[in-house]
Amino acid sequence: RIEREVQSILKDGSVRNQWVVKFPLISPDGKTIGVCGILSDLSDKERAEDAILESEERFRAVVECSPGAIVIRDLEGRNVIANKTFCDWHGIEREDLLGKSAHDFLEKETADQIAAQERKVIKTGTIIDEERRITYPTGVTREIFSQKFPILNPEGDCIAVGTVINDITDCKRPQEAFQQSEQRLRGAIDSLPEGFAPSDAEDRPVPFQEKSPTIRPAPPQPRAGERRVGEELRAPTPALRFTKTSATYRA
Repeated sequence: RIEREVQSILKDGSVRNQWVVKFPLISPDGKTIGVCGILSDLSDKERAEDAILESEERFRAVVECSPGAIVIRDLEGRNVIANKTFCDWHGIEREDLLGKSAHDFLEKETADQIAAQERKVIKTGTIIDEERRITYPTGVTREIFSQKFPILNPEGDCIAVGTVINDITDCKRPQEAFQQSEQRLRGAIDSLPEGFAPSDAEDRPVPFQEKSPTIRPAPPQPRAGERRVGEELRAPTPALRFTKTSATYRA
């Protein structure tokens, strides 16, 4: 019996890959009376396999080139796919990460929350978005935005849970800096000896100061180069103006 793959050129010039099986034809008395051959066309099968491989390569390239961390877990919460970013963030080689769950490398509280979210995704088929702060096994703390989503088979059944995680730490820093600056500004304004009442461009009061403006004795005479509140104070600033009656801030 002989089996092998051959390449045949047909009359129209097309090339076909074929699988050939040859075996002896035995008579009832045990003598070989001929040779039988079976020819199977492999071209369609190979094209389908090539298409699958090409699709897998594209998928792998997208996962690996993503700037965010990507992980896919099965219904039991075990990692089946993890990209390089995800592995680097956890400080674990891919081979050591696959087959493990979040409880194997994250704090219990964080891992419990992740497992609960993934069970909800499996049960409801919904997408879960979340911002959270995580300290990874490498010791690095990140502000992250994660999206968990169901992965469905052709019948519509959930077979896995995908997670895409983006590091938003740099985006959070300006926001936190702005909040800290605003708090310092509020503290400075609250400590002013004069009442301070901000208003918008249409002269509508804007809540800013926790304590109400108070009436105080007239301030001492200004020094050279300075003026009283209500007049230009030091250098005039287009974005900051006061009035004599209410010391109003105008935007």
